[in-house]
Amino acid sequence: MMDLKTYGYTEIEAIPDGSLPGRVTELRRERFTVMTERGEVTALLKGAFITAWKHA
Repeated sequence: MMDLKTYGYTEIEAIPDGSLPGRVTELRRERFTVMTERGEVTALLKGAFITAWKHA
């Protein structure tokens, strides 16, 4: 298992069941590289999140 504290993660709230905490380490357009305790994953933003993000 990976220690997310290595990436600056601090747990400030209880994690909801079924969720996996992680830290974004890279951004390429709407794709994010995220480090989790299980390893590296790719995350995508879709719909209203992309629109709000681009206009922020």
